[in-house]
Amino acid sequence: MDYTFWSFLYAVFIGDCFKKNDAFDGENQYATGYRKWEGVRYMFVLLVRYKCKQGCRDRYFEAIRENHIDELSRAEEGCLRYEYSYGMAEDELLLTEVWQDAEAIEVHKNSDHFAKLGELKAEYVENTEFMKFRAEQV
Repeated sequence: MDYTFWSFLYAVFIGDCFKKNDAFDGENQYATGYRKWEGVRYMFVLLVRYKCKQGCRDRYFEAIRENHIDELSRAEEGCLRYEYSYGMAEDELLLTEVWQDAEAIEVHKNSDHFAKLGELKAEYVENTEFMKFRAEQV
């Protein structure tokens, strides 16, 4: 892992991702996909770093949005947060997911839109790094 990915981890855990999300460049939108976490004691945090093929980051992100993968994932039962952001490297796209429990992740992994994401990854992504944490809300 390089410095950029550690910066991403730091931003997630201190809350910078709740500020303006660079992946919505030009739309002046703030990070969405955050829900109240009332009653949730433990959760799973997934951090995904996509190293896109040269010049494909914007096309990959556009394809995700055109196929409503982000919206469909956010709408799933047990999804507390699901958002993309641009990394510091030119061809880097980051995904932050927070799920209520392991069962919600399994349902997500078996969804049609998750399968479509896999197809898009094959077309646009060179390498994927994935980290999963079990976190306790304090």
